[in-house]
Amino acid sequence: MAGCSYWHPNGFIKLVIEERPGWGQLRLHVWPTARADDDVHDHAWQYESVVVGGDVREVRYREVADEVGNEMWRHSYGMTGHRRFTLRDPVPVRVVKEPHSHDFHTGDRSGGAPGHVHRFFAVTAPTVTLLRVGPILTPFSHVYRTESGPQPALVPRPTSRADVAEWVDHVRRLATASLAG
Repeated sequence: MAGCSYWHPNGFIKLVIEERPGWGQLRLHVWPTARADDDVHDHAWQYESVVVGGDVREVRYREVADEVGNEMWRHSYGMTGHRRFTLRDPVPVRVVKEPHSHDFHTGDRSGGAPGHVHRFFAVTAPTVTLLRVGPILTPFSHVYRTESGPQPALVPRPTSRADVAEWVDHVRRLATASLAG
């Protein structure tokens, strides 16, 4: 599990539980600390998520054609090697934040499709979500930044066996407490 998992730049450990070609992944996202400085982004796949423990917030965004909103650069990104991501092809866009954020608590479900632009972050810590991520449906995902570029390659910090053991044990304790309550 440690070989497929890593510390995501948005502040959580991504633990890949299962992966099958054409099916996607089953993964845990664990935020050891609450932080809201993650990237505005979308995904190249559909996903379904349930909060196993803690609280998360989703802030949704959309691109607009007129002069309202914030000027940002939409970067395509993708894997260019094992746990190595590259941002490329910056395009100037205008982005507005949707008026309401969505808070999700233990047991709540959420999901999204390709092109669903958002920020998703822990409000309390530690927080754990279980995700079913579908197969890749579009050639690229996107990250929205205030600068155009060139962006350095993103090389997330790898997980260790100790990281995996610590956070899987935490998830096990959460599940046990949930079943007992």
